[in-house]
Amino acid sequence: MQQLDQQLQKQDKLQINRKAVSKTLRNIEDIATSLKARETGSNHPFLENTMREFVSTVSKARIATSLGQTNYYLAGKVSGACMNCHRVNR
Repeated sequence: MQQLDQQLQKQDKLQINRKAVSKTLRNIEDIATSLKARETGSNHPFLENTMREFVSTVSKARIATSLGQTNYYLAGKVSGACMNCHRVNR
């Protein structure tokens, strides 16, 4: 989450490393899918009921960063939601 947040903090969108953002989102997607797949449940009870929606949002964010007209809106939304939840629920 911190990597994604740092990658998106550039003032000039042209300075954002699109490949790095996409790779970070892929890692988040893989981790979230892994948490969702566990039979014993996740360590993230606040996401347990909405994990499918979260994974879908991360996937859409990753796709949006790889399009010709890069859009970081969903990536920022993922970053903000995760950072907020992790701060509140620690």
